[in-house]
Amino acid sequence: MGRPKKHEHERRSASTRADLTAAEKEFLRDQARKAGMTEAEYVRRRALGQPVSLPAAKVDAALISELTRIGTRLSSGAWNNLNQIARAANSGAAIPLGDSVDTIRAELSDTLSDLRAVLSQVAGDYGS
Repeated sequence: MGRPKKHEHERRSASTRADLTAAEKEFLRDQARKAGMTEAEYVRRRALGQPVSLPAAKVDAALISELTRIGTRLSSGAWNNLNQIARAANSGAAIPLGDSVDTIRAELSDTLSDLRAVLSQVAGDYGS
């Protein structure tokens, strides 16, 4: 049994043509490929204002775990101490310096370094 015939209004019998530079054509091919579509489908959707979405990116569990670890560090430890210091300074209260400033600075620096490394990996894997 063959495919059912389309109704006349469903058939794509009309066409349009556009002249492109080689760079524009390459860009079009690349965008269609990234969207997982043929060039014709990509152009049709764009021209008609229909959504063109990229396929979902694969999730790197190790990367998510590392971001979670860094997020936990950001919400506790030296970051929490820094927040308390800023809050006290802004309210005119005594500044709590339970941990030494050097210890806080070192932990903040380490966390920022780890975050930069992860963001660099994300930019390399998924684009900036």
